[in-house]
Amino acid sequence: MNNVKILIIDGHPVYYQKTVGFLKGLTLKDITTASSGQEGLKKVDMLRPDLIMMSAMLPDFDGVDICREIRAIKDYTPKIIVQIGVFYEEKDIDDLYQSGANKVVLRKEKDFLSLEKAIDELLFSKSGSRQS
Repeated sequence: MNNVKILIIDGHPVYYQKTVGFLKGLTLKDITTASSGQEGLKKVDMLRPDLIMMSAMLPDFDGVDICREIRAIKDYTPKIIVQIGVFYEEKDIDDLYQSGANKVVLRKEKDFLSLEKAIDELLFSKSGSRQS
C-alpha cells in the first residue's frame, strides 16, 4: 500500500525533510510538503491526500484552525496526524481532537516510533501489516 498520498505541513524545513526520509523508509513514496498552513490548504484542495501530517504550530495557522478548515471540505475525510511539542496541555490536545485530528503525537526529532505507530493504526490496521 505504498500508493498512499501523504501531505506534510510543517514550517520547520529540517524536520519535514527528516520526516520525508523516514516515510520513504516505510516504502511510502507519494509525499508532498507545504511550509505553511495556507500552502497546505491549497495542496489539500488540489491533491486530496489520504494522510495529512502537520505541526500543531505553523507560521500562519494553529493546528485547531487548519483541522477545522480541512474537515469543512465537503466529501473529503483524510486521516490527520498532528504533531505537538512537549509543553502542550491536555485542553489543547482535546481541542485538536475536537477540531478533527485523528491522532495527536508528541513530536520527537530523532524518534519516529510514535509517528510510525499512528500511521500504522490509521492506514494499515485493516490489513494488519504494511505492504510494499
